[in-house]
Amino acid sequence: EAGIMKAVLLGDKTGLTDEIKSDFHAAGTYHLLVVSGLHMTIVFQGLLKLLKFCRIPHKLSCIITAFGVLSFMAITGFSPSVLRSGIMSLLFLAAMMFHRNPDSLNSLGIAVFLLCIINPYAAADFGFLLSVTSTLSLILLSKPIYRFFLDRTKRVKHGKVLLHSIFSSVSSSLAVTAGTLPLVIIAFVTFSVISFISNLLMIFPTTIMLPITALAALFESIPSLSIFAKPFALVGGLIAKYLIFVAHWIAKIPFALISADYEFIMLWLAMTMLLFAFAIFLSKRKMLVRTVLTLSSILLIAGIFSYQLSNRSTVRVSVLDVNDGISVVVTANRQTAIIGCNAYSDYTTYQYLKGHGIHNIDYLQPLSDEIIEYQNLAKLNENFQTKNFILPNGQYFTGDLEKSLEEAEKISYYEKSAKTILNDDVAIELHSDANGNYTVLIVKEIRILILSSEYDLAHIDLDLNDIDILITDTVPQSAEYLQSFITVLSMEEQSMADSVKRLDVGNVQLYATAGRGNLHIDVEGDRTIVLRRGSGG
Repeated sequence: EAGIMKAVLLGDKTGLTDEIKSDFHAAGTYHLLVVSGLHMTIVFQGLLKLLKFCRIPHKLSCIITAFGVLSFMAITGFSPSVLRSGIMSLLFLAAMMFHRNPDSLNSLGIAVFLLCIINPYAAADFGFLLSVTSTLSLILLSKPIYRFFLDRTKRVKHGKVLLHSIFSSVSSSLAVTAGTLPLVIIAFVTFSVISFISNLLMIFPTTIMLPITALAALFESIPSLSIFAKPFALVGGLIAKYLIFVAHWIAKIPFALISADYEFIMLWLAMTMLLFAFAIFLSKRKMLVRTVLTLSSILLIAGIFSYQLSNRSTVRVSVLDVNDGISVVVTANRQTAIIGCNAYSDYTTYQYLKGHGIHNIDYLQPLSDEIIEYQNLAKLNENFQTKNFILPNGQYFTGDLEKSLEEAEKISYYEKSAKTILNDDVAIELHSDANGNYTVLIVKEIRILILSSEYDLAHIDLDLNDIDILITDTVPQSAEYLQSFITVLSMEEQSMADSVKRLDVGNVQLYATAGRGNLHIDVEGDRTIVLRRGSGG
């Protein structure tokens, strides 16, 4: 709860677990953990209302609020998104001081112009882009949506104040969700299809929690007043607990998160934006907007159906972009196998599985003896039902890790080798010897060698002429053998650059994740291999 409160107040996410971050992302509410216009607006309006309540003169209130805004900008590190909202707030205060009507679009334009003059690279900061897009969406879309709801409740005689409050929250949520959707899809490669509901449930409590948390932090920083911090901290903690619960509950909903790794998603997004552009150009009639929404929905459904139809006989081997480490996900005939997760965390693998609507893992296997990998696989086992967990004989675990492993339906142990037939198209062979461990993945007669250590290819007990693809996170010894097959390096960009220098590349067909997105190896027909880059790269 303290981590959530710190993230909402200051944008500091160091106190959050990967699971909480994943849940907020899956719920489409990750923007609540990034200090932006929402947070600045709460500080700005809260200070003004408080000073007005204390009967402070108008101009003095504006000056004090301006200092408060500047202080908040300083505390949050003057990030581009905070600077944008801070400059807008200062422009609003200046207009109020001189009795001018502030213009939201002008203020936004001036703020963006000044920031890009000072630092042109601010335009590449995702937080800044998200902040500008959400603000622009609120300015342009929230009022029309609000009026739409008002027009349909004109005859309601009772409870109008409550209705208007609900409409205001709903219209803001819809505006931000619709306006930032293209940016979220492009940046995160996944998007939440029910983010509207989660925003509706979480934005209002967040607006209450932020000033409460700020007051708790303020009182706590003054020793003589620290006792007054406790009730505020208690209320803030309860709201944070509610936010964590809602995000976790929504993240568990099947297909709450959709991956843009599906090739048709970007086409659907481009066509939808084009349709809206034509609708705005041709007419502003509501009927035309409804037609566009209908056509967009038809395009999405048709894309999902045609994609599944065209790939029903394709086996996909996905090398996930987990920096320096290997996590390979194999999907075939509605079955899923995960080979390795020796990365910093299980976050990328978790997001991939959630985004592709995968709920069961049929085969789960580590690639190394490192405890971090077993912890990552154990977390995946907790979040997805695992049917078969493959472990080397003699491995013992204690505590939470042992408890998590026991939740698997089946645990299979092996000594020096093991072979698992996943289905008619996929078989997995495990090998362990004095030189290390390696895995051979056989997909429709295509043989893929997976290495997670500097194994000496000269001493491997395999006929390398039969290997079609190598997946590795290190350059193996006797690298001259790489000439005979496609090589995929699962590592970050700098590691890839260093590895290429050590290799005599020659005729090697070399590919790498290198922070550019997942690599998909699609095996079609008998021996047809198609390599595709995920939408993130």
